[in-house]
Amino acid sequence: IEMSYEGTAIDGPGVTRYQLRDSVVSYNTIRSDLWKDLISVFCELLARTYPSAGVILPKDVETKIEGVVSPNVILGHFGAITGTNSFEDVNALAVIGRQAVSPEFFEEQTSALTRQTVNNVGEQKWYDKASRQIFYRDGLRGWAVETDVHPDPLVEAARKSLTTASLEQALGRGRNVRRPQEKPLTEFVLTNTPTERLVDGTFSLNEFKAATGWIGALLSSGIWLQPGKGAEILYFILKAQR
Repeated sequence: IEMSYEGTAIDGPGVTRYQLRDSVVSYNTIRSDLWKDLISVFCELLARTYPSAGVILPKDVETKIEGVVSPNVILGHFGAITGTNSFEDVNALAVIGRQAVSPEFFEEQTSALTRQTVNNVGEQKWYDKASRQIFYRDGLRGWAVETDVHPDPLVEAARKSLTTASLEQALGRGRNVRRPQEKPLTEFVLTNTPTERLVDGTFSLNEFKAATGWIGALLSSGIWLQPGKGAEILYFILKAQR
């Protein structure tokens, strides 16, 4: 059996990918009511922009927006997408968030499985930060991001097997390898965790919130505002209603 390995995921010529660059967006973050609203608006914008779209996110968040978003948006959640082909024909795929588990959990599990003493993070109680890059499509340029890393290589491998690996698996549901220009796919990665996938651009959390705030809500309802005198009052009206 001959096995070959590519250091980066191979995309078909029809793939375009954008990634968040300045926030982890953990599961706990997107469980809030605010994020439920942001994600709901984002789903509606995807439904209006693409013939079909898919969104993968935590299960409890999926439950909150299920039945609310457009039927043109296929929903799925982490932990229940292995082998699924539900997203292989979508024109847009968004993967929202990534799991974050405490260092203590991984330290205990790794020590028990390997029967070795592992280093722990000590009194800081959370992971160190290391500088990594989200690479641009040419593979030569990128955006520096701060990401979690455990000082013990064995524990770090365990951490990545849950966080990064589940993210990679979710992104693979769009079958990016088998995407010619006649069958395009646009991906949105809503976490700054670096993957083995090259990107065509990045965006900030503030830019995402701006697009999915009250302006996005109006656009998703088919309302377009012309700039002009008095338009800014809508911001205060809608803020008061929230």
